[in-house]
Amino acid sequence: MWFVTKHTQSAFSLNYDEFGDSYTCETNVQDLKNLFDDIDSKGINKGELVETHFEYLSDYKYGLFKRLNAYIDRTATESAEQINHLFRMNLTENLMRLYGATILTSVDIFCSHVVLDSM
Repeated sequence: MWFVTKHTQSAFSLNYDEFGDSYTCETNVQDLKNLFDDIDSKGINKGELVETHFEYLSDYKYGLFKRLNAYIDRTATESAEQINHLFRMNLTENLMRLYGATILTSVDIFCSHVVLDSM
């Protein structure tokens, strides 16, 4: 809509969300695909997403590492130590993922943390 009065906009917002999806009308698969395509095209950048999560979910324990982009080093020097080393590193990775971290496959400009084994 190019122009509407506040009254019309208010009435419209009772029945439709910001993407034009009706709260009450029946829909089909094609209508949903069209709506989702439109939502994706409007987009949200990662910074806005993280900021929103931080604002509303900062006390939520599974978001503890939400801002972390971590690389986990899995190099082992001795074969006898390798199994224990990989277990510790896999456990660390899984815990970091559980609490919201993004695990990277290599160190790059987005990497905020590098995790090394103490051995």
